[in-house]
Amino acid sequence: NVLWKWTIGDFMKIEVIPIMDSNWPIIDNNKVFFALAEEVFVADLKTGKEVWRFKDDNNFYPMGLAAGDGKLFVTVNDDDNQDRISAGFVYALDKETGKFLWKFKTDKGIPYSLPLYADGKIFVGDISGNVYAINANGELVWKKYLKGAAVIHSSPAYDNGIIFVGTEDSIGQSSKPSHLYALNPENGETVWSFETDVISGKLNLIHATPSILDNVVYFGAENGYFYALSSKDGSLIWKQNIASGSGELIGV
Repeated sequence: NVLWKWTIGDFMKIEVIPIMDSNWPIIDNNKVFFALAEEVFVADLKTGKEVWRFKDDNNFYPMGLAAGDGKLFVTVNDDDNQDRISAGFVYALDKETGKFLWKFKTDKGIPYSLPLYADGKIFVGDISGNVYAINANGELVWKKYLKGAAVIHSSPAYDNGIIFVGTEDSIGQSSKPSHLYALNPENGETVWSFETDVISGKLNLIHATPSILDNVVYFGAENGYFYALSSKDGSLIWKQNIASGSGELIGV
């Protein structure tokens, strides 16, 4: 049974642009948070009624959402066209009221990587190849360029005191591997890194958000392989070629 719904027409009636084709809602504390075309919209989980919404006066195109420490963290770009993005930001809003608290500017845009709140910090990657750790007050804890990375498309994952994130090293090139990194959340130091297979004629990009269970890290790469690694040292447990590598595992 449908408990409640918001249609395109419903959003249009309250002058909200309801483009959600590339964004992901999150649920926290009985609220549903949406990153729409140019604003953040929050609904009550049980009733669907609007709780609050936020829109900045500047160019404000929200992408990813994460909740923690009584705040909603939003990754934002200054344009909705990926080719025109010149700046990326992390905004912090009061989770209950939507009040603006602070924003942090990244080196480049954040059109892909979704934010993660863990260990008292927000982790996210941008298209400069950097991963950022920002504390809940908006202060940079560390920034790390992942060696060889052209873009961070992967969204970070957290397990047992370690951050896991993949890179895109070989954009437009099939001769370069990409990497999965395990990072220390306190200082960004590399715990280990794993290099994908180089498959002739295929890109080797890691778009995926890693999944971790029972000390095993799982992720797919655009070369068609699915990998299982030890989360403790990055050693290969198994790999399986499960797709042709012509795009099937882009986001697995």
